[in-house]
Amino acid sequence: MNAALWGELWIVLGLVGPLSAGLISVIGQSATRALLRAEVLLASLGLVVMGWMISQNALIPGIASLPTPFPPLHFAPLPMADLWSILSGVLLGATWLLIRKTFTETRILWALVPMASSMGFFLLAGGGLSLLLGLEAISLSSYLGLVTTRRSRKLWNAGWVLLILSEMGGLLLLFAMGLIMVHHRATLSFVADNFRVLAHEASHMPSAVKLVIMVLVLLAFGVKAGLFPVMIWMPLAEPEAPGPVAGLFSGVFTALAVLGILAVENVVHPGIGWGIILLILGTTGAFVAALYSIVSRHVKQILAYSTLEILGLVFSALGIWNIAQAANPQSLVSTLAWDAAMILLIMHAGAKFVLFSITEETEPIAHTIDGLGGIAHDRPKLSLAAAVAVGTLAAVPPLGGFVGEWLLLESILKPLGTTLALRNIHLLFLLAGIFLALASAVGVGTYIRWFGFVFLGPKRRAPRLVERPAQKLRPTQVVGYIIALFPS
Repeated sequence: MNAALWGELWIVLGLVGPLSAGLISVIGQSATRALLRAEVLLASLGLVVMGWMISQNALIPGIASLPTPFPPLHFAPLPMADLWSILSGVLLGATWLLIRKTFTETRILWALVPMASSMGFFLLAGGGLSLLLGLEAISLSSYLGLVTTRRSRKLWNAGWVLLILSEMGGLLLLFAMGLIMVHHRATLSFVADNFRVLAHEASHMPSAVKLVIMVLVLLAFGVKAGLFPVMIWMPLAEPEAPGPVAGLFSGVFTALAVLGILAVENVVHPGIGWGIILLILGTTGAFVAALYSIVSRHVKQILAYSTLEILGLVFSALGIWNIAQAANPQSLVSTLAWDAAMILLIMHAGAKFVLFSITEETEPIAHTIDGLGGIAHDRPKLSLAAAVAVGTLAAVPPLGGFVGEWLLLESILKPLGTTLALRNIHLLFLLAGIFLALASAVGVGTYIRWFGFVFLGPKRRAPRLVERPAQKLRPTQVVGYIIALFPS
């Protein structure tokens, strides 16, 4: 099957889906909600099917023609598109289950349709123009996911910060691809080329220019990927967004941005300097975010900072992978680091989605951990789901977080080789490992503190607060949490 057909279907869903729901809204809210439910469910199943087809090599690259004077769009799966298409579909389906029959269901469904469309389109963005449009799609859908789901001045301000940073990232990506083709005497025609053409042109470029290109790409996608220091919108926006939407931002959209970086990296092949930059920024981001998370009191803001900590570990692992690949491809270090990065991304997607979704149940009581406590007694099933997610993020064996962090530490401790240059690189890894180990230790303290204050101990309620009776989880919610925890 041609990937262009799937790309066109995602474009149609993003444009026609909300429009059709808007037209049918004259009939009534129930009809609108039913149509949006069907669209989100269809998108969830579509992502899973598309991921399975990619894994079976049944989705060949294709070209979609656009009306004159627009250039054609090249569609091809990005690196790891099969895995993340399936995971995106699973978590989107879990969202569909968790929000059913809630007061905010319709409003969240409106946001999920463009978000799902942008996920599918971006995963097939295997060309210059399609990658630019894919970044723009996830940027706009992120913005809409924020400002349409709740009415809050803080949320609107965070949305503007996200939109401005995202548009600046799009310009940086455009400039980066322009640098690839500048020696070819190309004008804006490079945006119509596929990755194969871009890779051919990049192969003739000096290493310094390749490094500049990748830094621009890193800044462009780093806004979504939780990269230090351009991730300032996350601690502002995620605490204000509804829990499942914040979970998709934190778990899925960050991973898609990492895939975008890897896609351009496969085109440019920047070398060992690129790995050092990733290692430095990743280590710094993980350590700084861990410190912020341990002192924060807001329930969701703690989770937002912990997202940045995990993504710092991921970028550090990718940095080690790049350095090891360039220094000694025969070493096991690169394999260990790559596996660590992918496992950390996968486990984080499911676990963080669950924890953000659970905050929908705690927000009516209090927004800070000081006002919570004792929920485990009233909501044992909810507490069990939170415990599994927290255990995953805190690297409790045998859960995914433990496997990912163990492989990361193994890649740091295992020698690269016996030459002087390889030993010096190993010393760099050990230095970074000190800060990564500290960040992981502080992160464990953060998760224990979060779970202890929210679910354990006595109830810490304001005297004036009349607490509503605890409601049991609906069957759809139980299924939703089980599905979301599966990647952990």
